[in-house]
Amino acid sequence: MGDGVVDDFAAIRRAHAYANEHELSVVADPTKSYYIGNEYAEALIGTDTDWGTARFIIDDTGVTPEKRGMPVFRVISFQEPYALDVSRIKKGQMRIDAQLPANALVVAIDSEFKQFRRVGLNQSSGHPKTDCFILDQTGTILTPVLWDFDRLTSLTAHPIDKRMLTIKGGIFTTVANQAESRYTYYSRGILVRRSNVTLDGLVHDVTGELDHGAPYHGFVRTEDCAYVAFRDCHFTGHKIYETIGAANLPVMMGSYDISLHRSIGISFINCKQDNILDSTLWGVFTSNYCKDILVDGCTFSRVDSHMDVTNYAIKNSIIGWQGLKAIGHGRMLVENVTIFAGEVVQLRGDYGSTWDGDLVIRNVIWYPTGRALQQGAGSISLITSTNTGDHDFGYVCSQPRNVTIENLRVMDGEFSCSVLNGN
Repeated sequence: MGDGVVDDFAAIRRAHAYANEHELSVVADPTKSYYIGNEYAEALIGTDTDWGTARFIIDDTGVTPEKRGMPVFRVISFQEPYALDVSRIKKGQMRIDAQLPANALVVAIDSEFKQFRRVGLNQSSGHPKTDCFILDQTGTILTPVLWDFDRLTSLTAHPIDKRMLTIKGGIFTTVANQAESRYTYYSRGILVRRSNVTLDGLVHDVTGELDHGAPYHGFVRTEDCAYVAFRDCHFTGHKIYETIGAANLPVMMGSYDISLHRSIGISFINCKQDNILDSTLWGVFTSNYCKDILVDGCTFSRVDSHMDVTNYAIKNSIIGWQGLKAIGHGRMLVENVTIFAGEVVQLRGDYGSTWDGDLVIRNVIWYPTGRALQQGAGSISLITSTNTGDHDFGYVCSQPRNVTIENLRVMDGEFSCSVLNGN
């Protein structure tokens, strides 16, 4: 119907199913407003889709915690993942004895060994040792293996589609859930599980937030895929809620609009977020087990890697109050960036503040705000890291091998809002 009232989701799913079967594109009526209610189902996108200026209302107010975990749209490959018959791999290994039908993103897991044993208010006993890398058809490993896997619980190849799938436009509004403020993450958005995808011009807004609610994993998410580009997209920060954390103390819950998981070659080009200095809104960006992330020409309140990133570039961008956070490997490049945060780079102390590689800070303008400004100039730190040395995170922790700082400007005075627009 597209009237913003009648639930259109069943019809949307049928349209995509028909398009997938007959290899047809899907085009939304640019004048319509499509309402999507609380049905526990997902629309599978396997062909080019043009949402244009059509509006989509995703109403989470009636979604129960049991139905919160399924995305509304899943971008799929028609190539099925498959297991590789390999018993072990080593850090830095260059080849695997395998012949593949196509290049693949490979996910390695040892479920019996735990890493990323987090400390602090959200402490945890860790997660299975995990890595992902690109393997070509001849068995050559194209991205580095980070860990020794003397035992592999699984080694799964996700074929990389050669054809680029394009999704354009779409103006989405999430009507926020009204659940209890607990770590029952909602995932009602767009999940990309196909390689070689471009999302261009997508807009996401959030409305209806109350004084309580459950957090969001991310309106757009990538998982087990490579080479996904987000261009000219607009994202929105979510209101911060508190709960009791694993240490039995109050903690702010992270709620994201962007979430990357076991993904390689993910880029954000000219993407924006409003209100990047509003400390009542959580930062939009998080990632786990990712490699080769590029953020270029973006305005975000936060860019963050929790459980490891390899090669991390933030360029020509403006970063707000939650700043740049990471642990990981390879080269971290911060170039032509304006930052409004307590530090230029925070190496996350809850994961040991480890960075095994190089850090380059070049042509950065830094406005120390928030905590650093309140505590006074004597407490301002360019790079922060914390490791007491008495906790086993499941890996050897490192500090950057080389730190290069070129043309850093520290702005300790007042600033006008025009600065946020690059003026």
